[in-house]
Amino acid sequence: MTLGSEGYPGGLLHLKSPPKQLTLVAAGAVVWPKKSIAVIGSRLMSDYGRNVVLDFVPRLVKQGLCIVSGMAEGVDAEAQQAALKAGGQTIGVLGFGIARLTSFSNLALCKRVAVSGAGCLVSPFEAFTTASKYTFLERNKIIAGLADAILVIEASRKSGCMSTVDAALELGKEAFAVPGNVFSYLSMGTNDLIKQGAKPVTCVEDIVV
Repeated sequence: MTLGSEGYPGGLLHLKSPPKQLTLVAAGAVVWPKKSIAVIGSRLMSDYGRNVVLDFVPRLVKQGLCIVSGMAEGVDAEAQQAALKAGGQTIGVLGFGIARLTSFSNLALCKRVAVSGAGCLVSPFEAFTTASKYTFLERNKIIAGLADAILVIEASRKSGCMSTVDAALELGKEAFAVPGNVFSYLSMGTNDLIKQGAKPVTCVEDIVV
C-alpha cells in the first residue's frame, strides 16, 4: 500500500513524514478500525503488568477497540494475545521488513494475528530491512499514528515506550498510564508519565477513546 493510495490509513497522514509504503500481511482485505488504542509496555513484564493486561484488554475489546502494539515480548505480545483470545481485532506493527519474520522470536504470534481475519501485520520498511534503533523509533511513530490513544501499562524510565508516547502527544492524542509500585523500576516510567500529565488509570472505565 503506497502513500496516497486508496485505503491508506488516515491516521498516518498526520505524521511529519508518513511512510511512503506499507506492507500488510492479513488473511483478507484490511479494514482499518473505527476506534483503536495502543497498549504498550516493558519487554520485562512483571506479574503485575500481566495481570493488568489480562484484566484491561478483554474489556477494551468488548468496548469495540482494536488493540495496536509492536509485537515485542512482554506487554505488547501479551496484549495482542489477549485481544485475539477475546475475539477482538489487533494490529501488529513491525520494526523490520516482512522478510525478516522467519527469524523473529514472536513468529508464532505474528502468524496468529495474520490469519485471524481480525487484524493484520504492518511494516513500513523494505522487505529485508533488519531491526535497529532507528527502525524501532519509526515503528513507534506508526503505532502512535494508527491508534486513537496510548495506554502504557508498565515501563522503566528508559523504555522505548516513551518515544511512542511522545509521537502520540505530538499528534494531539491522549496518553494513559497505569500507576505502579514506587519501588519497582518497571513502574518508574509510567509513574513519571503521570507526573508529566498522562491520565492515571486504575480501571478500564477511566479510559475514554
